[in-house]
Amino acid sequence: MRRVDTKDLFTCSFQGRVFELSAQDPTGCSSAIFIRRFMRSATAQHADEEGSFGVGVSERDVLDEVNRAFDGRPYGSARYPTELLFWIGFTYRYWCFAANMSSKMVYSLCSAKEMSELYYAYHTLDPAQCVDRILESKGLSAEEPTDEQLMRLGLAALRRIRSAETNPSQFNGLP
Repeated sequence: MRRVDTKDLFTCSFQGRVFELSAQDPTGCSSAIFIRRFMRSATAQHADEEGSFGVGVSERDVLDEVNRAFDGRPYGSARYPTELLFWIGFTYRYWCFAANMSSKMVYSLCSAKEMSELYYAYHTLDPAQCVDRILESKGLSAEEPTDEQLMRLGLAALRRIRSAETNPSQFNGLP
């Protein structure tokens, strides 16, 4: 993992504030949907490539840009607390910088739902330790995951899906 500098930390905080602001957006969607949209957006890709969101850009500008990219369509209503949203946004961007990974790749490794479940256990850790522990729990190294590691992770997910399709009562709490 590479060392994250002060400029990078500023960008991490900026992304955290964008995620935080999404909770108060009256035209927005659920937090998990917003995070998915953001992490797969051209805005996040720009931050991946340039290392920032641009000069003179506000958090509201970034939020509006992501909403416009999806026609501002609301979807879902569950909103995460603002502290959780800030932590997720900050941690995702830190992960992108430290591991030199794209936002899409980071999101594919750990969804918003998974991040929200990890918050109480990991939010007091140093971001580098947090990323290391998440990767370790998924059987991946701190370096960029290899194709073999990603294939193994994908295969495990497909097996869970197939198992759910053949025995749905096992996954919905029914006897």
